Amino acid sequence: MREILVPWVEKFRPRTLDEVVAQDSPVATLKRFVETGNLPHLLFHGPPGTGKTSAILALTNDLFGPVMLRQRVLELNASDERGISTIREKVKRFAQQSIAAKPSNYTHPCPPFKIIILDEADSLTSDAQSALRRVIEIYTKVTRFCLVCNYVSKIIDPIASRCAKFRFTPLPPDVAVGRLKEIVIQEKVACDDANLEVINDISKGDLRRAITLLHSVHRLYKTRITKDRIVELAGIVPDVIIQSLMHVFQVTQSQRDLNTIIENDIVRNGYPAVQLIEQIGDEIIKVHGINSIIEEGKDTTENINSKQKKQSKQSMIIDLDDDDGQKGLKKDKKVEMDKDDETGNDEDENRDLVGLRDEQKAQIALSIAQTERMLIDGANEELQIKSLLSLILGCFRRG
Repeated sequence: MREILVPWVEKFRPRTLDEVVAQDSPVATLKRFVETGNLPHLLFHGPPGTGKTSAILALTNDLFGPVMLRQRVLELNASDERGISTIREKVKRFAQQSIAAKPSNYTHPCPPFKIIILDEADSLTSDAQSALRRVIEIYTKVTRFCLVCNYVSKIIDPIASRCAKFRFTPLPPDVAVGRLKEIVIQEKVACDDANLEVINDISKGDLRRAITLLHSVHRLYKTRITKDRIVELAGIVPDVIIQSLMHVFQVTQSQRDLNTIIENDIVRNGYPAVQLIEQIGDEIIKVHGINSIIEEGKDTTENINSKQKKQSKQSMIIDLDDDDGQKGLKKDKKVEMDKDDETGNDEDENRDLVGLRDEQKAQIALSIAQTERMLIDGANEELQIKSLLSLILGCFRRG
């Protein structure tokens, strides 16, 4: 008999609210809704892979059970059906339907309303959202709406104000790795804890991405999962390329060297632009963010102590007469010149250590955000990579 292949994301999706992990506050409130049988319109928002869709599906399963689920729940992915016609046809038609009575001796609450789930609702056009607002107003007595999105700012205020909002946060590493361990044990996958942590680090709190990556590596190689196989399948840019870029930024500062790396190492190997930008941003933050602030603090403390010592030495100069006073004045000037020279050297060393001023760090952060937005809108990846990396190189040159 042929094996039925089910993606692990669906196979291990929580079926009840008790199985939803690391979202204690939203889950506790949703459980109270199930107990009372009363439900407002809902708006779930937060990063991808944090359990938003799983939570609402678990909620509907707890409310209606497997028998009444299809009759009472409509799930639509707004990224595929994002136009006003979807709201007018599918959503409005389902909202108009009468409510079927629940079977006798039914153990689930099954309250007298239907639920419409709009996943990725931030993809709805403004006209579709305006039409949806009107549908919510008309059919609110017999239908509850649950909107799931990544960016709550893209939901118009008239809809957002009608919903109870729940923010889902990225899963803590220990929780995500623990969930991956459960899957590894059940599926009998040869993967140690260190590699599960690598998968979680790559996924950055996105459990769906982590499970998908684990499943993909297992299906492709069939044998023991290793770090190299994980990195290769995840499309991670090798660390040697990232360090080569940082070397160009900090040492050679050559546009020719930068173009060579982009064309020969990045574009030719087909590394995703979004992944490259993410790794470069992380590397710059690691090298020129927290570490530089710590070192700046140390340097500042050392400079203050050095100045205090020199000032105490200057205060010991005593002018006994005019001639001695002139000598003392010359000594004071000499000490000041020496002090300025040393302070200047400290500043130069500090600049070499930090590499970037705050304004340039802000400019790089803004450019990374703009580049990611343009890539989402369909801009050419190679041009965006060249533009961003050239801008970063310019910031280091001015540093």
